[in-house]
Formats: sequence, C-alpha cells, structure tokens
Amino acid sequence: MMTEIELIVAKYSQMITNIAASRVNPSDVEDVVQDVFLRYCEKMPKFRDDGHAKGWLITVAINITRDRYRANEFTRRIDMSDETMSMYLSDEDFISAAEKKSDYLKRLAMLDPRTKAVLMLYFDCGYNIREIAEMYQIKDYIVKRILANGKRDYLKILEKEDGKNVKFKKYRKK
Repeated sequence: MMTEIELIVAKYSQMITNIAASRVNPSDVEDVVQDVFLRYCEKMPKFRDDGHAKGWLITVAINITRDRYRANEFTRRIDMSDETMSMYLSDEDFISAAEKKSDYLKRLAMLDPRTKAVLMLYFDCGYNIREIAEMYQIKDYIVKRILANGKRDYLKILEKEDGKNVKFKKYRKK
C-alpha cells in the first residue's frame, strides 16, 4: 500500500519534471523536483481535490525555479546538445529556436508571477481556461482576464524591444 506522499510523487513527478525542464538547466531539473516534493513533505497541505493539489505543486515548482534563478544558484541556458532538437532541425534553425525560447523565457520573467504562471499553463502546458481556473480555485472569467492582460503586457515588452507594433498569434502549442 502506497502512502499519500508516494501517491503524490508517482502521480505528479513527470509533470513537475516537465515544468522544471522548461525553466532550468537540464542538470538542475532533479534538484528542483526534489525541492518541490520536499516542500510538500514539510507543509503536508490538505487538498480538496486533485486539481487543487496539481495547482499547488505547479505554483511551488514555478516559485522554486524563479527563486533559484534570482539567487544565481545556476544560470538558465538552452542545452545546445539536445539530441531531439538537433535531429529535426538544421544547425541554423536549431540555434534560432534556442534563441527564441531563451528570449521568450526572459520576457515572461518580466511579467507578474501569477500572470506568467497562467500564460505558461495555457500556452506551454496546454491547459484550458477551465482547468486553470480549477487549479487556482477562481472563476473562468478571471483566468480569461489574466490571459488578456498577460498577452497585452507581453506585447508591450515585445514592442519596447522591437520598436514596432506586434500582434499575438491566436494559436496554442499542443
């Protein structure tokens, strides 16, 4: 019989690993995952449902990666030896994709933490508005407002960098 902690780790470790891998060096992913579950063990929060647990773990994972970045415990960089990317892209395209991802993460870091988390859940992780609302235990229209404001703020950052008007594409990564 698995304990509650073992069940949580088994159920959510891959999700936390994916979040950490998108935000930190590959060599630091395991440390972030361990820190997330260590914090869970320390706090032992009681969740109403799986959505609340998932939202709490995602928020903790994002906060830990942000705190590590700010404390300069490690630097964020794109792993240029990523075999899966290099198999499908030419060298020029691979470098361009890595630079775009790096720029995207830098721009997201300029946003409010809650806005950044909602944008990442929606565009990067593929969650829909209802799922995000359930994770944060807020109404759907609030998530829509956060997304709209986040897109607007992101575009303002792009416009400052490029000096020209930019429009947000109306698609999501799946």
